[in-house]
Amino acid sequence: MNAYNQFELSLLSDNARRSLDELTIASVEDLTTQQAEVIFKATKWFDTRYSGERTLRQFQLEALVNVLAGKNVIVRAGTGYGKTLAMILPILFGNSSKIALTISPLKLLQNSHVDEFNNYGISTIQINQDTLDDKELWKVHTSLISASSIPHIV
Repeated sequence: MNAYNQFELSLLSDNARRSLDELTIASVEDLTTQQAEVIFKATKWFDTRYSGERTLRQFQLEALVNVLAGKNVIVRAGTGYGKTLAMILPILFGNSSKIALTISPLKLLQNSHVDEFNNYGISTIQINQDTLDDKELWKVHTSLISASSIPHIV
């Protein structure tokens, strides 16, 4: 856990400290200070949100670090394993002027994404074949997106 020694590890639950110990992201020692800091902040945020009962998975933290580094990321994991959270973390801990775009083939999955993103305090707009073709509505959407009031589009 050397990369994290500069942070107040005492603020984390035992579960969160253990999960940081078990990380094998490339080489934890090779993380930049900024990358280690974002991993620590995300871990602390999640640890606080779930009172130490849950921890972030390695693939979620890897996705976070890589997205924030400007890399393209593909996450492959089973149903219910935390792929949506891997999309949420870069929005929460990244550049607030950027917009995330999620492409989903199913309206039911879009609904689920909107609900989960909103649950984490991320305003999300859903666009599909049911979205009204109203010029005034699109002006509002466009202005909100341009102002970064809506950082996520499904």
